[in-house]
Amino acid sequence: MNILTVLAQPTDNPDFFEVFWANGVQKQGLLKVRVTTGVADKDVIAELGALHHLLVVKGIFGQDRAGRAAQKQIAVSAPDEDTDRLQLNVTSGQIKKLMQQKSKKPHLTPFAFFLTTRFAGSNVTVSQDRQWIKPRALENVEEITIGAALDDLMEVPGIGIAAVSVHAIEQIQRRGNGLSLAEAWHQIRRVVRNLDYEVLVSEEKRRRDVDRHGFSGRYLYSTLTEWNVIVTPAKGHDRSVPVIATAYFERRPQSELVRIEKAAA
Repeated sequence: MNILTVLAQPTDNPDFFEVFWANGVQKQGLLKVRVTTGVADKDVIAELGALHHLLVVKGIFGQDRAGRAAQKQIAVSAPDEDTDRLQLNVTSGQIKKLMQQKSKKPHLTPFAFFLTTRFAGSNVTVSQDRQWIKPRALENVEEITIGAALDDLMEVPGIGIAAVSVHAIEQIQRRGNGLSLAEAWHQIRRVVRNLDYEVLVSEEKRRRDVDRHGFSGRYLYSTLTEWNVIVTPAKGHDRSVPVIATAYFERRPQSELVRIEKAAA
């Protein structure tokens, strides 16, 4: 079982927080988090930002790590049920409520979407215990800034790192006969990692996209799953990376497809 423990604490500045963290027993560090968003509960946002930085940006347990393996989303035998779960030890009870979708603070939802999808199924324990913090944590200090929604990130063939939109997850969920958010995340992960062709889109279609949205995205296709994924430019969503905007099932004839070239090693 992978275990991540965090302890968030305020500073004299209401926009700055310190989040100590430990990966298991030996590896520890300190994140100095600046929260620039104007919404309430900055302490919770700082802790969510720290979790996002460690789990998604740095990928301390691996870039494909989720709260629970895909096959574990369905019923399994009790003895092995927890062996593949991620264990999160957090400071704020709001984080547990957000993950259980029981929070009464909807303004926090955009900062927790990565937890309620990719890391759903994790074991979550709330504790303010700080006895585990060792002096070596101060030897590994980073500074991060949280000012907008916290996106989950995926590697898209032919494009690179892209953010997963709420809409894309919801489309997978709706078109998958009521999948849970966690199951929808695993499904879109499978679709994205198997994208092997780009769809040839007419200039007329691209002009319509620009007229409607202000930009035109790239249409990608998986011959294994027969799902299409539209990846839009970062500037269209005020993001720093491209965005997986939506996904849908539609068979494509080979005449519409161009193989995605693999990046050179």
